[in-house]
Amino acid sequence: GGRQWVVALDAATGKSLWETEAGDAFPQDRGPGPRGTPSVDGDTLYSLSADGTLVSLQAASGKVNWKLNILSKFDGSQIHWGLSESPLVDGDRLFVTPGGPGKSVVALDKKTGRTLWAAGDGVAAYSSAIAFDFGGQRHLVVFTAKGVTGFNAANGWVMWNYAKVANRT
Repeated sequence: GGRQWVVALDAATGKSLWETEAGDAFPQDRGPGPRGTPSVDGDTLYSLSADGTLVSLQAASGKVNWKLNILSKFDGSQIHWGLSESPLVDGDRLFVTPGGPGKSVVALDKKTGRTLWAAGDGVAAYSSAIAFDFGGQRHLVVFTAKGVTGFNAANGWVMWNYAKVANRT
């Protein structure tokens, strides 16, 4: 129907519990649907559609808490096969990769969608961010079309970059 959806199914019966529109269909030879798995944090679900629509939903009902298009908001450009990541929930933050200039990776307040920081210059790639602790700091590692970059998760400071793994995808 020209849309992407987040659908909750009853695990025992397979019946639909709720369905929520979550972006425009993404017409492409690999199929028009989403490419990433939603992320669940307690009673909230976060989903990023191939067209850049990021939604925060109430997991029990599918009701929208907040919604934004990360490509539009952060000047990202669409990538060939569509955005293909699962949003990363880490503490009170949500990390996604819109790939905009100076806004390659963004940290959002997971409850409101408000921007906490934006950093980096790589166009989005087909990968989800990971976070870990090292040396007393929280780190965020993200693959982009320019390579793999390590960020300080608290403030977005670029700590390192390794470009040799980049192949523009």
